[in-house]
Amino acid sequence: TRPGRIAGAALRALRRKPYRKGPRAPLRVRPRAGFDTLFAPVRAALEARGVTFALDEALTGIVRHGDGFGVVTDAATRRADVVVGALPLDTLHRAAFGTGSGLRSLDLMTLYVSAGWLDPGCGNVLFNFHRDGRWKRLTVYSRLYDPPPDGRENFAVEITLPPSAAADPQAAFADLA
Repeated sequence: TRPGRIAGAALRALRRKPYRKGPRAPLRVRPRAGFDTLFAPVRAALEARGVTFALDEALTGIVRHGDGFGVVTDAATRRADVVVGALPLDTLHRAAFGTGSGLRSLDLMTLYVSAGWLDPGCGNVLFNFHRDGRWKRLTVYSRLYDPPPDGRENFAVEITLPPSAAADPQAAFADLA
């Protein structure tokens, strides 16, 4: 809405030096050795700065405590200045207000598929924004890691499940195919 500001921002961006110097680091999605290889050093660095990790606890509430919050689990109440949630919205709403939000989340089913051939131009990750087919995201792992010894492509495809529907892998695969 402010052409002068937009033009100024564009000129400043053009004058900046590139962020990255040298070749780009190789793409790493999921390490073969497991996530601990990737996240253990990150966790250690955060813990050294005072971050506490509490795993395998059920969230039962989020309450106001003075100028901060209390995150209540089945094991303890932890105080924090800020709460950032990556849970389904209805779960957060229940924790904060004690009632459901009326929002529904859809469940996902993941199929792991092996294929004799995939078009080399299709990329590593595909998204389905079309109404045809229930699948939503397809990740071609054989292109992100070393090629499999049998030469076949392999990928995972995430498929939304209708509300209250049971998972039916055969029907989902037929739909994908």
